[in-house]
Amino acid sequence: MEYRMMNKNTKFIVLKYKSRGIDCIREHTRVLHKYGYCWFGKLGMAPSVLALENKLNNKKQVLLYCQGKAHLCDFSEVSCIQPIKGYPSYYDSQFFQNGNYPKLYFKLTSIREISIDELKNCVIQSSRNSLIDTISHSMSSFFYGEYSVMDARLSSLDVPKKESQSKAKRVLKGTGQNGLTIMNSCEYKINNTCTNKKCINYKYECDRPSSCASQRPILK
Repeated sequence: MEYRMMNKNTKFIVLKYKSRGIDCIREHTRVLHKYGYCWFGKLGMAPSVLALENKLNNKKQVLLYCQGKAHLCDFSEVSCIQPIKGYPSYYDSQFFQNGNYPKLYFKLTSIREISIDELKNCVIQSSRNSLIDTISHSMSSFFYGEYSVMDARLSSLDVPKKESQSKAKRVLKGTGQNGLTIMNSCEYKINNTCTNKKCINYKYECDRPSSCASQRPILK
C-alpha cells in the first residue's frame, strides 16, 4: 500500500464514514481512475461551504477515516447537488433509491492512504486537542484538522494530570457560579456542533461560542 506523507501546517477536513459492507475506498478509486475524479457523498450532518473556505489551505484536502484506516484526498470543489455521473454505483442502490441523499459532495482528484502514525502529529483546529484521540472518542462525523507536531507533542496523553489541570485553570475567566466560566463554552455546543435551532450556526461546527449572541455559558 502506498502511503502519503503530510506536510507541516497542512489543514484538512476529516470525514468519518461507515463501510456498510463495501470497500468504499476501492470503489471510489475505480471511479477516479475512469473519470479523473470521483464524487464522495457526505451523509448526515455536513460542514458548511463557508467554513471549508475559511479553515482549509489553498490546496483543499479531506481525510477519509473508517475503522482505523485513513486516506488523504485532494478535492477540487464541493456541491450540494446530486451528481449525474462520477460516483460509485452502490450510491444508487444503497443511497438514492432509499431516499438517503448526501448533504454535500466532495469532488476527489486523488486518494492516498495515510499511516495512522501520521495522525499522531495532527490536532483539531479549534481545540488544539489530539486528532487521533478526538476521532476515537467523539461521536461527531467531521472535524477540521491540522498537521502540527508541536501541539501534538503537548496532547493530554503526554502532559501529567496535575499539569493539565493547572493549564485548564489558567484558561478560565471569572463570571458565574464560584467565579468560573469556561472560555468559549456553551450548553448548546455538543461534539463541537451547535444544537440551538434558533441560531445561525445550527447543525454546524461552532468554534467561538463566546462571540455568539445566543451563547449560554457552562458554569462551574
